[in-house]
Amino acid sequence: MIIADRRRHSQLTERPHKTPNNVDSHIWMPEIEAQLAPHSAGLKYIPAARSTRKYRLWYYFFHSIVCAGKTIMCFCEPVSFTVGSFLIAGGAFAGWKAIKINKRYFPVSQMPTLAGLQQFTEGHVWMGLNNSDPSMIWWAAMGFIFFSWLIWPVWIPFSIYFLEPPASRRKLPLMGFALAGLAFGLILFVPHLFHPDWVTVKINRQSLAYEDTMFLDYLIPRWLTYAIYVFLLIMPSMISTYLHIRLFGLTLIAVLVVVYAFLTFAYISFFCFLAGLGTVHLIYIIARNKCCRECPELFG
Repeated sequence: MIIADRRRHSQLTERPHKTPNNVDSHIWMPEIEAQLAPHSAGLKYIPAARSTRKYRLWYYFFHSIVCAGKTIMCFCEPVSFTVGSFLIAGGAFAGWKAIKINKRYFPVSQMPTLAGLQQFTEGHVWMGLNNSDPSMIWWAAMGFIFFSWLIWPVWIPFSIYFLEPPASRRKLPLMGFALAGLAFGLILFVPHLFHPDWVTVKINRQSLAYEDTMFLDYLIPRWLTYAIYVFLLIMPSMISTYLHIRLFGLTLIAVLVVVYAFLTFAYISFFCFLAGLGTVHLIYIIARNKCCRECPELFG
């Protein structure tokens, strides 16, 4: 009996200490610190490893935040092509609904298609960077800024102009916005055709940063160029007759605020990406025929 007690005591004293799920605390904590260190600025407290489920849950909580942040900020070739395909498919559906309901919707219905094509050009920028192909990088980047600087400032006011009722007093200022967007877009885009070195693309925090020189940089500050661009892009939606088109303008404003607050390290890419996703709102407007609310005689 004494021998049995001694054997039992020996087994208890030799039994190794185990953290939850048999994780060694001496290995576990350095692994946590290594994964969180580059991302934990301002994090004052990381709980030490203990043999309780509570601290294990803390680990998964912080680890999931880190991994989610990496996933959200990591844009790449498949993401651009996937989102582009989704938007083009949505634009095809919206175009079909526009023809079926009212052809006035058609120019608006093609905004998702244009946004999808722009994402395809960014996908080719990624391809050029991944394959170290300067030629592909340049023409794909030129395609991307063609949509950014020239297509959007013209197409948005034009499509809303086409949607307005025939007697609307807003049609004249909307046409003015479209012409101003054309002139401004040509000033922004055309000089890049004669100065290829003005367009450079870099990977910044796993996203694309378009670092380009603009002709207007020699005349006015860059912030003023951006202010004019944003005004020409957003204001046409805000003066529309239709409530849901004005709400789409608010969607663009929300995108602008998010990019300015959190994503300035690759602001052009992120603004176009999020605004492109914002065009899903337009698919909803067309599919539900929301303009019928203000003009039942046209859309009823």
